Amino acid sequence: MSRTPPTTGVERALLAGAIVLVPFDYFLPDVGPFSTLFLVFTALALYAGVRRGRVLRAVLVHPAFVPAYALLVVAAIVESMHPHASYVEVLRMARMVGGGVVVAALCRDARALLHCVRAFVGVGVLMSAGLTLVAYRRLWVASALDFDAASTVREAAFAQVLRMQGDLNVLGLTTALGTTLAVALALWARSRAAFAGWLGVATFCGVATFLPMSRGAVVNALGGAAAVMLAARSAWRRALGLALVFLVAVPLLVPGVVFSRLEFAGLRALRLGLAASPPAGRADRARADSAEGRPAARAPLEARAHLYEVAVRHAPAYLLRGVGAGHFWAGWGWRHGFGNEQYSWGPQNVFIEVTVYWGLAGLLALLALVWTAARCLPRPPGAGPLALAMFGYAVATLLYALMAHAVYAKPFALFLGLAAAARLWIWPDARASGETA
Repeated sequence: MSRTPPTTGVERALLAGAIVLVPFDYFLPDVGPFSTLFLVFTALALYAGVRRGRVLRAVLVHPAFVPAYALLVVAAIVESMHPHASYVEVLRMARMVGGGVVVAALCRDARALLHCVRAFVGVGVLMSAGLTLVAYRRLWVASALDFDAASTVREAAFAQVLRMQGDLNVLGLTTALGTTLAVALALWARSRAAFAGWLGVATFCGVATFLPMSRGAVVNALGGAAAVMLAARSAWRRALGLALVFLVAVPLLVPGVVFSRLEFAGLRALRLGLAASPPAGRADRARADSAEGRPAARAPLEARAHLYEVAVRHAPAYLLRGVGAGHFWAGWGWRHGFGNEQYSWGPQNVFIEVTVYWGLAGLLALLALVWTAARCLPRPPGAGPLALAMFGYAVATLLYALMAHAVYAKPFALFLGLAAAARLWIWPDARASGETA
């Protein structure tokens, strides 16, 4: 790849712009039948095809994308074997893979990857500022004793965001990724002033991650930051300092009402001595409410835990050959507990989602894709700032996959593209020793 042209300022700006726009997908207007982000990625694809045709062809045939192609083929074949066959999910996955190919074709050197990492942190800071301005004061003066009361406070504090169809979980996950990557950059900061700056960014984004009261976002931030700190063995003193700052900052700066919604219902029931099963009618109502994404008071299971329980209980019905995405959304889902009589709900886990849709063959193809993407990452992960940032990015993406219900989501396209670019152009031998950023 020695003849590969270096990235230009335009290409780095295009990559950073796409990264910044992804979290705002819900807020951007549609242009006719197309979303703004669809048009953005289409423009990137046209640019890559016209200006970087040779590079694009090299990316298309790279082994990193072979499992992705296999997943598409398996999904299409299995989908055709079921009633109500619908290829909408397969086409969406194809667009996701195509987006990854374009990103890999544009991010061809360490400088471009560094711009992408900083773009993730920048949009995390921007989102953190927005969340703080919109809701921090309201949350600070509010109080709640349980999950339901805290959820009511959440809806009131973010009423304007919810009216704009904003997804608070996505907003929280954006700040969570900013936290993880800021920690990685702080651990490899070249001066004390730079370390202090990145520490401030990580703390700001970390505290803001709690504001949407999204447990998935909080787990993502804590898990990603912890993984990065553990991987940076040579910077263990800085990692210890970061951990201590977080332990002090979170209790002091996060509004107390937030913690009322972060508690899991099962633990709350045990703590209050209410773990006994409720009457049958009440359990049915609680489960129905949970399927709608908001557990009822004293519900026996969390919304996501209920979906996992349903997935395990009905595994024999779909494990071998799936049920088909079209058949699932046509009614199989809610009839088997993934929703109610009005709506079906995704399994809230992309691995379960793919298995329910396309069975064991689909799951194996997805696991092969995950394994290949992991093999693209440089080793050891703590050998340099970009290697450490990519490791943290991978952990955050995996945690997101364990909570998301759309395998075709744009964040997966970005990660797939950057992971392939890391192996194709930046670390062809997958060794990060001697890296500079």
